[in-house]
Amino acid sequence: KEHEYLYWEHPQAVKRDQAIRVGPWKGVVRGWKKDSTGALELYNLNDDLSEQHDVASGHPEIVKKMRRMMTEAHRDIL
Repeated sequence: KEHEYLYWEHPQAVKRDQAIRVGPWKGVVRGWKKDSTGALELYNLNDDLSEQHDVASGHPEIVKKMRRMMTEAHRDIL
């Protein structure tokens, strides 16, 4: 069975990045902090595998869905 999405974060890293992958879409929040609303960068990996072109402004519904999924997937470990 395929997962609906893949989620990962690096809470111990200096930048504390958080990311999610849903189909061809990848969302990234850099410098994430608990309860923050940092900008979510959105990339279509089918067209932009090197993640050079943030297309978040053109896909607000995907950004909203990814934010909800990231909030649900996050677990405090400390």
